[in-house]
Amino acid sequence: MVQATGNHNLSLDAIEQPLLETIQAVMGGRLESDSINKLVTLTGLNWQACDVLRTYRNYYLQLDHHTSKTSIHQALINNHQVAKGLFEYFEARFRPNPAWRDSMVREEQVLYALRLQLLEAMAAVENLNEDRILRTFFNLIDATVRSNFHQRNQQDDYFIAIKIDSLGVIDMPSPKPIYEIYVHAVNMEGIHLRGGKVSRGGIRWSDRIDDFRTEILGLMQTQISKNALIIPTGAKGGFVVKLSPTHPQFREAGKLAYMRFMRGLLDLTDNYCGDQIISPQQVVAHDDYDPYLVVAADKGTAKFSDIANGISADYQFWLGDAFASGGSHGYDHKALGITARGAWECVKRHFRELGKDIQNQPFTVIGIGSMDGDVFGNGMLQSPQIRLLAAF
Repeated sequence: MVQATGNHNLSLDAIEQPLLETIQAVMGGRLESDSINKLVTLTGLNWQACDVLRTYRNYYLQLDHHTSKTSIHQALINNHQVAKGLFEYFEARFRPNPAWRDSMVREEQVLYALRLQLLEAMAAVENLNEDRILRTFFNLIDATVRSNFHQRNQQDDYFIAIKIDSLGVIDMPSPKPIYEIYVHAVNMEGIHLRGGKVSRGGIRWSDRIDDFRTEILGLMQTQISKNALIIPTGAKGGFVVKLSPTHPQFREAGKLAYMRFMRGLLDLTDNYCGDQIISPQQVVAHDDYDPYLVVAADKGTAKFSDIANGISADYQFWLGDAFASGGSHGYDHKALGITARGAWECVKRHFRELGKDIQNQPFTVIGIGSMDGDVFGNGMLQSPQIRLLAAF
C-alpha cells in the first residue's frame, strides 16, 4: 500500500504516472528506495529526476563527511520547490537542444532565468544548515561540465555520470584535481580524478564505501609524483560495489561495476576520427575538447584490462587497446613486477656503493605495502637474502 503523508502532495491525477514508474523502478532494482523519492509526490518529478539529486547527494557525501544523508534529505524534502528548481536547472544545462548549441544562447534563453528563480527560492530558506546544503547542490551543478543523463535516462543500461570542473567547487578540500568524473548507479559508485588533461593512473576496486574519494585522491597525489618523468601528471580511479563482500555474487558484481564505470568514463570523453575531435552524442559540453583518457590495472582489477579494452572497441575509442594497459595483447605488469624490478636496480646500486652485494649477502628490511602484488610485495621477491623484520 502507498499512503500520502502530510498535505503537501500533489493530486493523484497529477502524479499517477511518475509515481507508478517510480514504484516499478524500485521493485525492478533500478532505483534506490529512500526519502528522496518523496519528491515524486511533492513535485511531480519522475524517478530519473530524483536520481539526479541522489547522484549529487552521494557525490556531496564523498566531499563532506560532516553532512549526513538525513540532513540532505531534510533539506530537499523541506524545500521541495528548490529541489525541483535544482533539477530543472541541471536538465536545462545539459539538454541537447540544437537551438542552444551556442552556450551564450543557452544562457540567455533559459539558464539565466532559471538561475534567478532558484536563487530567489533559496533566499526564502529559513534553516541555515538546509540553506548551506542547497547552495552546495547548486554549486556542484554549476561546476558540472558534462553529463550522460540525456544519453542514458531512457535506456535499459541506466546510470548517471557527471564530469566536474573541480576548481569550480567552492568547498572541495585541497588538493583539487583539474577534472573528476563521478559515476552513480543503484548498485555501485565510482570516481576518476585527474591532475591534468594528459594524465595516467590505474583503476582500483575500493572497499571504502563511505570515503572512497578520499582514498583515490591520496593515490592520485602519489601517482602525480610517480609519473613525473614519464607523463605530464597523474590520475587515479576507483569504484565500490554496494553488495556485501560475503555475498556469493560479489565478484561478479565487481566485474559488472567495473564495466559500468568504464562506460561512464567513455560516455563523457571526446574521441578522434582521423585528425578531427568528435564529442559524444547527446552530451552538452561546457568545457574544452578532452579526448585523452587511459585506465591501467590496479588493486582488484588486474584481470580486467581485456574487459576495458573491449568496451573501448565498442566505443571505437581512438586509443584502442592502449586504453587499458595489460590484457592479452600487453603484459601483466603486476605479475611481472615491472616497477619493482626497476626500483630494485636502484636498491642494488645503493648497496653496491656501500660495499654490499645484496644478492649474496643477507640484509634486513622494514617495508611499507602488502604482499599481494604491489611494489613492496614484488620487491621482496627480488633477492633470497632479504630478512624482513616488519611491514606496515
